[in-house]
Amino acid sequence: MLKSASLSETDTEIFLVGRDKDASTIIIDRLTGKVRTPEAKDTIPTNGRRIEAVFGIITLIASKYLIVCTKSDTIGSLGEHKIKQAAEFDMIRLSNGSVAAGVAASDELQYLALVNMALNEPALYFCHTHDITRSLKHRSLDEMPDAKAIATGADKQFWWNHHLLQPFLDTQAYNWCVPFVKGFFKIVANCSVDGNRKFTFALLSRRSRNRAGTRYNVRGADAQGYVANEVETEQLVVSDDGQTMSLLLLRGSIPLRWTQRANIKYKPKPQLQGDIVLMKAGFKRHFERVAAHYGGPVVAVNLIDTKGGEKALGDAFESLCGELSRDMKLRYIAFDFHKECKGMRYDKLDNLLATVMPDLKAHNYTHRAQHGNILAKQQGIIRVNCMDNLDRTNVVQGLIARHVLTAQLRVLGHLPLAKQESLRPETSAQAAATFGATFEAIRKTVWADNADAISTQYSGTGALKNDFTRTGKRTFRGLLQDGANSATRYYLNNFRDGRRQDAYDVLLGVHKPVAGSPSPFAVRKRTNACVTTFLTLGIALLLITSYRPADGASWLLRLVVVATYAVLVWLSYRAALRFAPELIDSPLLVAA
Repeated sequence: MLKSASLSETDTEIFLVGRDKDASTIIIDRLTGKVRTPEAKDTIPTNGRRIEAVFGIITLIASKYLIVCTKSDTIGSLGEHKIKQAAEFDMIRLSNGSVAAGVAASDELQYLALVNMALNEPALYFCHTHDITRSLKHRSLDEMPDAKAIATGADKQFWWNHHLLQPFLDTQAYNWCVPFVKGFFKIVANCSVDGNRKFTFALLSRRSRNRAGTRYNVRGADAQGYVANEVETEQLVVSDDGQTMSLLLLRGSIPLRWTQRANIKYKPKPQLQGDIVLMKAGFKRHFERVAAHYGGPVVAVNLIDTKGGEKALGDAFESLCGELSRDMKLRYIAFDFHKECKGMRYDKLDNLLATVMPDLKAHNYTHRAQHGNILAKQQGIIRVNCMDNLDRTNVVQGLIARHVLTAQLRVLGHLPLAKQESLRPETSAQAAATFGATFEAIRKTVWADNADAISTQYSGTGALKNDFTRTGKRTFRGLLQDGANSATRYYLNNFRDGRRQDAYDVLLGVHKPVAGSPSPFAVRKRTNACVTTFLTLGIALLLITSYRPADGASWLLRLVVVATYAVLVWLSYRAALRFAPELIDSPLLVAA
């Protein structure tokens, strides 16, 4: 991969010129968008502007656009590989023609705004010298793969710009095909638990581009078995003697056909879509793909409530897991997080951890020697879910990873070997004593930052219950922060997420703009009745709340004031439900 490159433009062509020792040049035709290598007759410009990487070429209504990363931040190194986070992008229009005024011009601007919205969400990572779409199980940090090996071997489910690089892949211009991964990457060097030996601690979360989207707009599974908010998280330890260890965990929506549409209510009721028998094919495809990808048994840990609106989902999930477990190695574990941890009894999570400890031991983790030779390989996966696969899931995954990390550091010699194997996991207090205050604070912070990042991408806010991940205990301050985040989520999920979902769908090619087709943005406006109703109720509420009866007013007058206020609040709520379709910011481009 080229680490240094420049971009030059003429009226007819765009030149991408590599500045490394294996310099490579690519020419893009502005009229057709075709990519080609230079010919003898071509004059290559020498004074272009610097770019970090090519994101790809996207086709909108009036033109194709070349997307390039122009600025990045190095977040750390894994071995000799610098991992970067994209900071700024530029979109260069290929066609020099103008868009006719009217609907087409308006739509083009709408599409451009959506693409920019998706690009400006700060969570895209890349590396010029390593395939970050794949875990340590598949790629040693000692490897220095060439551009072709990365471009042809990368995992497409985590390669967010794969389809936009297709013109470059078709031309075998592999030097320009840098995979971008969305999620969360954090690398902390010079960690220690014994005050002497050092290691690098890293957490790499890769978000799947299949069925990507926002909280209430994308739920469950599609017919192919791809699920919403599927994220692979890899916890890495790079020891000072060159040994490396990795643990993989997976999260993803319950793999059934179900929805939970925003409808003004605080917590919309989830709805199964169709007969459970008809969901079996997609359900089976999902778990077969997971088992194949991770090379062994799958343990599905379900954290949703066993009563109320979540019960039907849980029952269906358990039923299909039971049937499928006859044909493959699939274990189902139900743990009602809210019930078990009620009253901030998060110590009860140790019971869940004890339940999965035999599975963790059987699956193992990946261990590579100094020069990359595999000493052990993880064969299996713990798949954790709740409703959003965020808050409850974050807490449980962090505990599982902490338990495995202790074992890994013992094997690497950073901690003394245990005198005998314990049948129970360490408590939070014991783990803090084992790791020492400094590293335990680092570990908690990294996992809490991961929780916030993944949560923000799906729900719009940081994670709930994150005070436990960050400090090891639930706090009153954490409860207040949860309340603030819940209120913000309510607003964003109801009134902002439709547009954000459209941005994902355009960037990922789920929706492809077609010139001459009816405008997808010409949606119905909120009805006059809706506006009039809310305006009237708003004025009435303002008047009634500003009126205070005199001190000597009768109890009857006071009762009338309170009753009138209550009626107006009730009418406002009913009006909001009545006009919910006009009020909710729903996606316009793709029906989930």
